[in-house]
Amino acid sequence: MSSGSAPSRPPFAALALSAFGAMLGGLFPISVIFSLGDIGGGLSASADDIAWMVTLYNVGQILGQPLLMIAAGAFGRGAAMRLAGAGFVVSSLAVAVAPSLGWALAGRLVQGVFGGVMPTFMMLLVMTSPLPARARIGGLAVFSIAATIGLGLAAGVAAWLIGLGGWRALFWGQVLAGLLYTSLAFLVLTQDRGDPRRLAAADWSGYALLSLALSLLLIGVSEGERRFWFEAWWITASFACGGLALTLACRQILRASAPLLRLNLLARPTLGWALVLQLFFRFGLMFGIVVAPQYLARLQGFRIEQLGPLLLPMALASLAAGPAAWWTVCRFDPRLSLSLGLLSFAAAALYGVTLSPDWAAPEFLAPLVLIGVGQAFLGVAMLRFATWQVIPPIEGPTVGVVFNYARVIGLALGVAVASHTLVEREKFHSARLVEGLDLADGGVAQRLAAQAGAFAIWTSDPSAAQRASLASLARAASTQAFAQGFADAFAVIAAGLLLAAILVWALPRLPAVPRA
Repeated sequence: MSSGSAPSRPPFAALALSAFGAMLGGLFPISVIFSLGDIGGGLSASADDIAWMVTLYNVGQILGQPLLMIAAGAFGRGAAMRLAGAGFVVSSLAVAVAPSLGWALAGRLVQGVFGGVMPTFMMLLVMTSPLPARARIGGLAVFSIAATIGLGLAAGVAAWLIGLGGWRALFWGQVLAGLLYTSLAFLVLTQDRGDPRRLAAADWSGYALLSLALSLLLIGVSEGERRFWFEAWWITASFACGGLALTLACRQILRASAPLLRLNLLARPTLGWALVLQLFFRFGLMFGIVVAPQYLARLQGFRIEQLGPLLLPMALASLAAGPAAWWTVCRFDPRLSLSLGLLSFAAAALYGVTLSPDWAAPEFLAPLVLIGVGQAFLGVAMLRFATWQVIPPIEGPTVGVVFNYARVIGLALGVAVASHTLVEREKFHSARLVEGLDLADGGVAQRLAAQAGAFAIWTSDPSAAQRASLASLARAASTQAFAQGFADAFAVIAAGLLLAAILVWALPRLPAVPRA
């Protein structure tokens, strides 16, 4: 997908606005994940049904990424920013006033198309503009940090908006943020022009097949754990049809005269490894998105308003480490930054191996800070490798699309693997603990008797006290199994991250970035 003549260098205002859009694109999708319980209650939907709010948004992101590049080439980058902002406002409004779950799901799909490309605009501007090497890496570093700090702010922002007006206020907040973004977009890149003839020349067949393939695969990954994977026929069909469509899409793109993507770029070791590292990057983020919130919500009874302050240090650490990450990538071998980022993630995971049922919020501070630091170093270095020797106006769009494809799919895959691991390990430990609870054992019987005596203070029925004692013992076993399941998952993740931190040194060495 060529962009023809090289566009002019974007002004600082356009880069700043695109950074704001990158933050919004990282903030609000995660805030919805944290708010699914409130949204489901408001729409009278089950947990499985309301989870489609996240799945369909991610499908919308898959649909929107190539459309962004096509629209930017046909109408100009400024017009594409305004179109994305307007679409985000309208779709957010549709969800905010949704009278039913079906309406809300349709709105979320469209919201994903427009909102999902907002984090991509800064990468698009940097990758399609003639910038000095250090300025380009600096722009990519800002993109990386802006797109990730929203993860640490999401719970706090969601809690604040829901406190103002319930779950609908969460989407009204997105309407207002989208209006601000769209209004400012009319002030930047006003002279940027595209070529409408590119609409007719675009590889629409390749787009349709690739979008269908990745959407089906994403649905299978996102919904598989809730539907017991291949026990549900349509999960199996999603993977099978997605794989077939992906094969046909690659064939069509390779044969097209004006291909949707330049697939030959994927053969470059630097870009290929950057895409693989996206998966490790998303697995590291699972600590802040899945592990810590799930643990505290289940064992400590935390609600979303209590999770906000907990996750804030992750955002602050990422913001503080951003300049150091940029300096390290510019001055030294970027493999050093990759390794430092992966080691930070691994250290957080190793810390989590010691998790026990009595952990509270303070115990999560150190690993969340390590995750924030790792985000900065790994994110900036990944983009350095992904964009190495890329010709900005010609190859930049392809790099932007595939990198953000990996971002979306990597997040869904990370959540699926983390959730499946936790469920399976919790089952294992629950079975083992239950087998060890022999009611004929003197220690177990003594514990039950002590608990029954404590409950007898509140009831005169001995059988009721005995049932309460058994229920309390079962809860203790379940809590212990849950904590041990998390510890097992951390051990596996830590081992993988440590191995990745070593393997990155097999990547080619990149030269230092010149000052001018």
